[in-house]
Parts: sequence; structure tokens; C-alpha cells
Amino acid sequence: MNAEFVESALKAALETGRLGEARPVAAFVDIAGVGRTVRALRSAFPDHFLHAFAAKANPMKAALELVRDHGMACEVASPGELEQALKAGFDSGQIVYDEPAKTESILRRALELGININIDNFQEFDRLERLVGDGLPGAAVGFRLNPQVGMGAISAMSTATATSKFGVALE
Repeated sequence: MNAEFVESALKAALETGRLGEARPVAAFVDIAGVGRTVRALRSAFPDHFLHAFAAKANPMKAALELVRDHGMACEVASPGELEQALKAGFDSGQIVYDEPAKTESILRRALELGININIDNFQEFDRLERLVGDGLPGAAVGFRLNPQVGMGAISAMSTATATSKFGVALE
């Protein structure tokens, strides 16, 4: 986004009443920029890769519809994000459930809907195995790996430590 684009968007929002005293907050998305970014991403990988937009990055329905229309899948990390992705029109096979503490009820819902599931530990795998054994349909399952490469510059943001809740440790 360049300054000219931002100025034009703000002017249009003010003129149409989408931004003003009664509505002091607005969100702006560079639609063309999203398209360029998605095309660049998709061209960097073979067609069989599933590229997913993290719903937490922008959970607004219109934003999710935009990335869906560009052929992206949706990565969700909570029941609310899952419902938002479904409302935005993502097919269940285009949704990846990826949360570090999935309960049995969350796993059950994901299996019932046919959603892809990334698991972070062997306890989640055991829960999935039990649910499928009880008659629920299977799903595409990914194991999130923790390479345990250590802490980054910001310790609170580090996800590859030995104590991280994210992923199955490689060691």
C-alpha cells in the first residue's frame, strides 16, 4: 500500500460515511495487493500444496471471503474462527484446525465436518484414534513438529523451545 492509495481510501471512507464521528474506526484491505501476494505464494510451490490463511490475522468475513476467492484455504485455531470460516464459505476440506489444546468436543466437530486437523501432541492423536474407532469419519491429519532449535530474540514469542506447547518434539 502506498501513501496515495491510503489517502484515496480514507477520502472515500469519509465521503461515504463509512468513517467519521459516528464510526471512528475502519479497516482497510488492499484487495489488489492480496491478489498479488497470493499469486506469488502459489507460484512458489507446486499445485498440490494447501496454502492456508490464518483466520486470526483478519477474521472479518469479507477478508476471509477475499482470500477464499483467491483459492486460499483457511487455518483456524478456535471454535469461533471455525464458525467464521464456515460462514465465509470455505468448504470443510479447505479448513485446517490448528490449535495447541484441542478438546475432544473440538476434535469431534472437526471430524464430523471433514476438516483437516493438525495435532500438537500424542494425546490429541490418541483422542482422534478413539473418536474414529467410535465410528466418526477420519480426516487428513498433520503432525506439527517442534524442531527445538531454541529461543528467538523475543522469548515470549518463541515456539521452538523444549517447553513449547506447539508441536511434537523431534528429540
